[in-house]
Amino acid sequence: MATLAEDLVLLLIDPHAGRIVVDTTALDRAVAGALLLDLALRERLAAEGTGRRVQLYVSNAMPSGEPVLDAAMDVLGDSRLRAVRAVERLTNRTRDAVFDRLEARGVVRRVRARILGVFPSIRWQVLDAAAHRHLRAGVAAVLLDRQPPDVRLACLISLLHAVRAADRVVEGPARMIRRRAGEVADGERIGSAVRSAVDGVRNVVVMAAFSAATGTASGQLST
Repeated sequence: MATLAEDLVLLLIDPHAGRIVVDTTALDRAVAGALLLDLALRERLAAEGTGRRVQLYVSNAMPSGEPVLDAAMDVLGDSRLRAVRAVERLTNRTRDAVFDRLEARGVVRRVRARILGVFPSIRWQVLDAAAHRHLRAGVAAVLLDRQPPDVRLACLISLLHAVRAADRVVEGPARMIRRRAGEVADGERIGSAVRSAVDGVRNVVVMAAFSAATGTASGQLST
């Protein structure tokens, strides 16, 4: 199964233009958030505390079987970090690995070009169009048809909302899409004890990704 970060990046690719629909800063924060949530889903990451004092930490450092996630655990180390700091620590250190993984799986292909024959540019050709359509259809069912999300979709939509991209990956009334994405991000319950734990991580990670991407976190985050 693809990691959440891979699914998120695939969602954010405009298959016609071959471009990412958010800027680099937002992309980096969203990828970092997706990695943290995936670690929580796999019971490798836990949260402790309440409110602004919530700290995230690696609770099980056993290899996950996914090199990108194992690398993320190495970066996090054995520290207990506020969510904003955890997002910051992963920023700029994991994005390329996620794209490389998508390319190695044959999902996308990197196309190098030059703008005006001078400035280097990269486009992303979606090779697995069925996977791309399936992901976007799942998101659309939640945002347009108000179907209840499963845990993966709840996490993905929460991250899309955090970087203000929900209405860029689903066609339809933008205001309604953003409002529904906000409802999901604000903590729509996804059931079971494990899922409840993931809910807690999701809430603080999404707030951290949103704060970092919009520059409202305390201090200026380094990139």
